Amino acid sequence: MRKHLFCLLIIMMYSFGSVSIPYAYSMHTTINTPMQQYHSLQKELAKGWNTWDTRSVLTHVYLPYGFAIDLNLIDMNGHRASQFKVGARGIDKPILKPHAHTYDGTYTKMEVKWHGYAWMIESAAKGSTNIIIVTNLNGKKGAKLAVIPKSLWGRGNIIHYNSEEIYLAPKDKSVPVKAHLLGAPVEQKGRDLLISTDTQIAICCGMTSTLEQAVQRVKQCGEEFVVENKLKYGKNYRNRGA
Repeated sequence: MRKHLFCLLIIMMYSFGSVSIPYAYSMHTTINTPMQQYHSLQKELAKGWNTWDTRSVLTHVYLPYGFAIDLNLIDMNGHRASQFKVGARGIDKPILKPHAHTYDGTYTKMEVKWHGYAWMIESAAKGSTNIIIVTNLNGKKGAKLAVIPKSLWGRGNIIHYNSEEIYLAPKDKSVPVKAHLLGAPVEQKGRDLLISTDTQIAICCGMTSTLEQAVQRVKQCGEEFVVENKLKYGKNYRNRGA
């Protein structure tokens, strides 16, 4: 049964494309059993920034600690979308189109349509740093992005924030991460940090940057992703991006 679980994990990863087994699992490494490979792969994947929360693919979680940046969208009439799931359907459900997602979260790209709005949400992560870019695709104005720093799964992390800065850390403060929002002015309202989506937004975690620098860095990661997939899959690379 365990061997089957390992095989299923590998098949699922490859079905999402853009998957390359880390160097730790290359032919130069000796791992004796499939179960050892399975646990080693789990350990490698379960760290750093990625969209780990199954309730919403727009929740960026830092593992193994479980602190997160949750993204909600609020339209011009005050209606809120708080859960984003690929394939969800309904009158009020956001429609998601995955464009890209590396297995380790180093690059993600998701298109979101809801209530006449359209956004592209991209991210580029490395270690404790993560940049999230939100771009208004169709120019419709009046919506806001609600950024909600939080601790998941009862981990008891340290979370502090205001309109100037977000502070995230595990209980022992061993990996503190500061984040900033760039774009329009930020308003704090209850647990939300609100920022207009009329113009481009960047959320920079674990680093300081200008908006232009953040956008360029994510763009570069996206271009590298495309080049890598072209080398792997040739003319079919667009079908293996997410």
